[in-house]
Amino acid sequence: MRKFFNAVLAAVVTLALMLASQPASAAQPSSAGAAGTKAPIATVGSRLDSAHSVPASRHGPPSGLPYRALDQAIYARAKAQAQQQAAHGIAPYARGDFSITASPGSQTVVRGSSTTYTVSTQATSGAPRPVSLSVSGLPAGATGTFNPASVNAGGSSVLTVSTTTATPAGTVGLVITGNYSSPPATHTTAVSLTVTAPVLDDFAIAASPSAQTVVQGSSAMYTVSTQVASGIARTVTLSVSGLGAGATGSFNPASVTAGGSSVLTIATTTTAATGTFTLSVAGQYPSGATHSTTVNLTVTAPVIDDFAISASPSAQSVVQGSSTTYTVSTQVASGTAQTVTLSVSGLGTGAAGSFNPTSVTAGGSSVLTIATTTTAATGTFTLSITGQYPSGATHSTAVSLTVSALVLDDFAISASPSAQTVVQGSSTTYSVDTQVTSGTARSVSLSISGLPAGASGAFAPAAVTAGQSATLTVTTTAAAAAGTSTLAITGQYPSGPTHSTSVSLVITAASATGPTTGATWNGQSEADLAPPDPTGAIGPNSYIQLINLRYGIYGRDGGLLNDGDLGALTLFPVGELTDPQIVWDPTSQLYYYLVLDYYNSAYAFGYSKSADPRSADDFCHYFVGAFYNGFYLPDYPKLAVTQDFVLVGTNVFLLAAFYVGSDVDWFQKPTDPVCPAQLGAGGIFGNLMNANGTQTSTPEPAVSADATSGGYVVGSADVGTGSASFLTLFKVTKNAQGYASISAPTPITVASYQMPANAPQSGTTQLIDTMDTRLTHAVAAYDPRIGSTAVWTAHTVFGGAGAEDRWYEINTGGAAQLAQGGTVTDPALYTFNGAISPDRAADDATDATATTGRNMVMGFNTSSPNTFAALQMVSQRGTGAQSGAVLVKQSVGPYVDFSCGSAVPNVCRWGDYGGATPDPLRAMGGQVWLSGEWNNPMTDGTTPTWQTWNWSATP
Repeated sequence: MRKFFNAVLAAVVTLALMLASQPASAAQPSSAGAAGTKAPIATVGSRLDSAHSVPASRHGPPSGLPYRALDQAIYARAKAQAQQQAAHGIAPYARGDFSITASPGSQTVVRGSSTTYTVSTQATSGAPRPVSLSVSGLPAGATGTFNPASVNAGGSSVLTVSTTTATPAGTVGLVITGNYSSPPATHTTAVSLTVTAPVLDDFAIAASPSAQTVVQGSSAMYTVSTQVASGIARTVTLSVSGLGAGATGSFNPASVTAGGSSVLTIATTTTAATGTFTLSVAGQYPSGATHSTTVNLTVTAPVIDDFAISASPSAQSVVQGSSTTYTVSTQVASGTAQTVTLSVSGLGTGAAGSFNPTSVTAGGSSVLTIATTTTAATGTFTLSITGQYPSGATHSTAVSLTVSALVLDDFAISASPSAQTVVQGSSTTYSVDTQVTSGTARSVSLSISGLPAGASGAFAPAAVTAGQSATLTVTTTAAAAAGTSTLAITGQYPSGPTHSTSVSLVITAASATGPTTGATWNGQSEADLAPPDPTGAIGPNSYIQLINLRYGIYGRDGGLLNDGDLGALTLFPVGELTDPQIVWDPTSQLYYYLVLDYYNSAYAFGYSKSADPRSADDFCHYFVGAFYNGFYLPDYPKLAVTQDFVLVGTNVFLLAAFYVGSDVDWFQKPTDPVCPAQLGAGGIFGNLMNANGTQTSTPEPAVSADATSGGYVVGSADVGTGSASFLTLFKVTKNAQGYASISAPTPITVASYQMPANAPQSGTTQLIDTMDTRLTHAVAAYDPRIGSTAVWTAHTVFGGAGAEDRWYEINTGGAAQLAQGGTVTDPALYTFNGAISPDRAADDATDATATTGRNMVMGFNTSSPNTFAALQMVSQRGTGAQSGAVLVKQSVGPYVDFSCGSAVPNVCRWGDYGGATPDPLRAMGGQVWLSGEWNNPMTDGTTPTWQTWNWSATP
C-alpha cells in the first residue's frame, strides 16, 4: 500500500544514502536472488503474553510518523538537497557539551544536622571536559560543599548541606550549577531542601471497638491504645466519663507509657439506665498535655426467646404420582435457641407432607417432602408451613404447590431459513430444530420429501433426541430441475407421534448471467483513516475481516460476533500497525493473521487455537522481528500458509522511501494450541528476480484453498512507464533439513500490460487511485478441469475507459503456463481493485466432470465521470463465457477526503486490493466470500466516508 508520511529531514535522507552504499547487515534482506537465502534464523519471533508487550523500537522511524507511507515527491526533493550538500562537502558539526542532574530531588534535615545529594554529569557531545560545580539558594546558617569540587563530564560529586540550630525552618529551592570553561557551557539542575525544627513530647489516644452493646447486669470491654506523637514517651494517666446511672468503668492498668495499651471494663447493674451513651476516654501526660477519644455504649434490657421461619423455593410444580421438596429454614430472632416443632397445612386431596427432621433447634433446617398420588387433585395450592416454640411462640411461612396432570411424550419441529436459493450443481443447507413439548425427550427420526428431480437431501445426524438440532444438506446436480419447490421435513417418535415443517427451495439455472449473492452485509469502517485494503477469510463457522486498525468476526449469516481494534486482537500498540492480513488454513483448520508493525519493521503474527475463534483470547500472539532492522520497511505484506510454512511477500523500502527490492519471508508454521514461547526457524528469499534479470514486483504468496495446493508465489514486472507481457511464478518447498527452498523463476506469458489511468468520479474533479500493475490477490486450488493445482490472480492495467482488471488461471502442472485468462472491462467505466478466487472443489469427482473447483468469482470497483464508485462482481463456470457484471453495492456520493491533496485534479487514495476466499465447507462448495469498498455521501471533503462490504457469491 502507498502511505502518506510527513517529510523527512534532509539529514535523514543523507543517512539513508550512506546506509544504502554500505553492505547489508545480518538483519537486512538477502540479495541472493530468487533461489537463494541466508542461513535460516533459529527463531523468528517470541510469544506476547499481555497487551502492549512489544519490545521497544530498536531503530524504528521517529515517533509521531503518520499512519500512511511517505510522500515520494517530498522525499525526492529531500534527497536532492542532501546530495547537493554532500557535493559541497557540508558535514554535521558536534560542539562539546554536557548535562547535569542531581538526586534525590528533595531532602529533609533537622536544624543543626546535615544531608547530601549526588550530582551526576554526562557528556552530550564532544570529548568530556572538567565541570566546575557550585550551589546557590541556601537558607541562612546553611553551607554547601562538593566532594570533589569539579569532575570530568560523565563523573559524579557529593554535595553536603550543613545547617546550624539557628537555620530557619521551611523549604527552599537549591540551584546546582556546572560550568565548562572553554568553550564556555553552563547547565543547572534544581533540588529542594526542607529544614524542620525539633518536636515536643506528645501522644495520641484511641479506643476500639468504637461501639459496644451490653445487657443490663453484664459487662463490656474496650481496648485503649496510646501512641507517641512526638518527642519521648511519657506516662499517660487514664480516665473515663459520660457513664449512665448503674454503670462504672475501670482501667487495667490505670496508666501506661505512651505506646502501650490498657483495657477499659464497663460494668452494669440489673437496674442500669438503658440507652446509648457517648463515653469520653481521656489520657494525661505529667506535663499536662491531655487528649481524649469517644466510644459508644448501648445498654439494653434482657430479651425473650423467639425465632423466624422461611422456606424455599417459594413455588414448586409436580406431576400427579410424583413428589417435590422445599427447604424449611429457621433463625433465632431473640434470646436463646429452642426446639421448633414443624407442621404443614393447605394440601389438596391425594397430597401428603412430611418433614425430615420433624423438629429442629432454631437456626437449623428441615426438608419438607410433598408426595402426590396419581389421582391427586390438580391445581395450585397455597401451603402454610408452621413452627412452634415450647413457650407457645408460633410463626408461619407460605409456599405454592402446583399439581399437574400426567402428559404423553411429544415434540415439535421447525426449520430455518424458511427458503434457500441454490444454483444448479451446488448445495445449500437448512437447520432443523426439535423441541420437547411434553413428557420425556425421545429419539426423532428425520426424513424429507418434495425434492425436485436432480436434488437429494441428507440429514446430519439422521436422528436426534428431541431438543437437539440437525443440518439438512440439499445437493443439486447440474441438470436439476430449475424452479421453486416446497420441501416437507418430517420427524417421528418411536411411539408414533409425527410432526412436519415446510421450507422452500429455489433452484436457479447455471448460466453466464452472473453470480448469485448469498450472505451480504456492511463490514468494518473507521471515520479517521483513509480507505483500507479489505481482507477476509471464511472458515467453517465464521468470516473474519481485517482492515486498517480494526477486526470483525462474523457468523456465516453476516451477524457480528465480535469486533474491536487490532491492538486488542494482536496485543500490539495499535498506533504502530498497518496492512493486516488474515487467511484460513485448510491443513491445520486454523486462522492465521499477520500485521505490519511499521514502527519496528516487524510483524504482529498469530494463529487461532481452534477453528472457531471469537476473541483475542482464542489466538496465540507473537512478535516477529528477526527479518529486518529499523531502516528497512517490509511494505505491502501479503500472507499465505502452506502445509509447512508461513510465507510473507513484501516490497522492501529503505527508510520507508527508497525501494530496494521484493522479498518472500518464511518461517515454520506453528499449529500448537498451547502457544509455544518461541516460533520456529525462518529466513528470507531476498530481492526476487524475474527470469529476464529484472526485479520481481510485489510477490503474492497464493492462499491455499485445499491441503495440497500451497507454496506458490506469483509476481509481476515493475513496468513504470513501459510495458510487460509476463508474470513470474515461484514454488516454495521443504528441503531435507526441514527448511524452505524456493525454485528458480518461471515466466508465464500473458497479454502485454501497462500502467492504468486513475479513475474519474461523478460530482468532483478529484480522481480515484487505481493503483499500478502489481498483482492484488492470489489463490491456489486444485482444478479438476485441468487435473492439477491452478494459481488464480488478477491486477489492474490500462484498458477500457482507462483502467481494466485482468485475471489469470495459471496451470502449475508440468511446465507451468497460462491455462486461461479474462478481462473485466467496459468502454465507459474504469474497473480496478479486483480480487479473484475459485470455488472450492467440493465434489468427490476430481476430473473434468466435477462441477466445483473449476469456477471463479471476481469482485472489483468501477467508476466514471458520470457515476460514483461501485462494488461489482463477475463469475465464470469452467471455460464458459465470463458473466456480465452484477452490482453488489453502489456508492451514494463521490469520495474525497484528507488523502486527496490540495491540487485539482488530484488523486484520492482507494484501497490497494479487496478480499476473496473460497468456502472451506464441502456442503457449501461453490461459494466464494469477498470484501470490498464503497462510500457514503461526501461530507466536508476531509473526513473519510468510506465503508466496507462483505458478501458470499456462487458462480
